[in-house]
Amino acid sequence: MRNFYGSVRILHCESCAAEIPEFDFFGETDVANVGLLSGFQCGTLDLYVFEVSPPDRWVAFMKGREVGFDFQGVRIETTFVVRVIEAPPTEKRLSIAERVRTAQLNKPVFKCPCCKDGEARAGECITVQAFEQLGGRIIIADGLQMVPYY
Repeated sequence: MRNFYGSVRILHCESCAAEIPEFDFFGETDVANVGLLSGFQCGTLDLYVFEVSPPDRWVAFMKGREVGFDFQGVRIETTFVVRVIEAPPTEKRLSIAERVRTAQLNKPVFKCPCCKDGEARAGECITVQAFEQLGGRIIIADGLQMVPYY
């Protein structure tokens, strides 16, 4: 049994207003999460967590070359970053207000898999419990187990 833990981030599409859940895997190292992906079904807050192998197929998902698949008879979509809104470089010392504004930049922008043309931006990370209180469900593939994060 492979354990994982993390939180949920809700992406919001600016074109079709879709709310897209994405699992944000935590780990001691990036290697701990290799092969783990989350996907969703458009129009729902169902979040699927699964493991992809071989590793080159996982990389294809991460780079957006592969974006959907069938899981237990349901068509699942995945997200991938299309660009990052970057803060302009600066050599001067930033005030707290400037650092907060800069932190709001450097954010990934995702291609919306629901409308195909829109861009989705990430909201805040919320706990799994908060996601479930919003009506979200996490469906976990066989061989994986979500463990509490403290």
